[in-house]
Amino acid sequence: LLNLISFNFNPLQSKMAPHVIEGNGQAIEPTSKSISAKDVPVTTLESPSTVQNLAQLLAKAAASTAGLTFNTPGAEVSCVSYAELQSRATEKARLLSRIDGISASSIILLHFENHHDTILWFWAATLTGLLPAISTPFVHDPAQRMKHLRHLKTLLQEPVVLTTERLVPDFLDTDELRVLPVEVLDKAANSDGLADCLPLCGAGKQAHDPAVLMLTSGSTGSAKAVPLRHGQLLTALQGKIVHHGTEPGDVFLTWVGLDHVASLCEIHLHAST
Repeated sequence: LLNLISFNFNPLQSKMAPHVIEGNGQAIEPTSKSISAKDVPVTTLESPSTVQNLAQLLAKAAASTAGLTFNTPGAEVSCVSYAELQSRATEKARLLSRIDGISASSIILLHFENHHDTILWFWAATLTGLLPAISTPFVHDPAQRMKHLRHLKTLLQEPVVLTTERLVPDFLDTDELRVLPVEVLDKAANSDGLADCLPLCGAGKQAHDPAVLMLTSGSTGSAKAVPLRHGQLLTALQGKIVHHGTEPGDVFLTWVGLDHVASLCEIHLHAST
């Protein structure tokens, strides 16, 4: 069964502290490499002062009429404009800001089974100013899965795990991780309201701030977390637009999980741009 998502339908026509991710006490810092100016393509897609981080990228997309179409097995096809996505993600962001013990340095591990939930809570974490990490599929062997879960606790510095009630058993009743079903967050908001929410800080992120952690497959050992920074992603998106000649109104299609950088960056964020 495939989760399909297409981006950019037209309804008119249809600073956080550096993170230690290896558990060795050393913060990740960008490395510099000298590149000749003639080897750097010149792009004028966006003024640097216009979009400086992913939260601002979503705000720009929300001003358009474009959006996303989700084709999820067992559910009706649903269409969400970027404006609606921004609004819903903002509501969820306020829920995240109320989690007990949450701080500016908290990492949010997203473990969902469809594109819709992953995208919604990815943007919620981004708008809050927290650092999302996208979970890879778990192995079936219980012993190997438990080893992976314990490794994630150390690797991601005791993250808050967001998932659904249906997927909670995937964590084998372990107390190694703090697992929060999003349904519980929603119920708490309905009963308590959102009056005491903290300010959302995502729009203030700088180019050097990490935007997301991508987990490697761990095929040569334990999984590693690769930080992608706001400025790095925005520069990559500009390069993709120039190389592929993509324009407003182009339609993107993916069935690849968002734990893969090709789905997150080359499709979702590329389409949002």
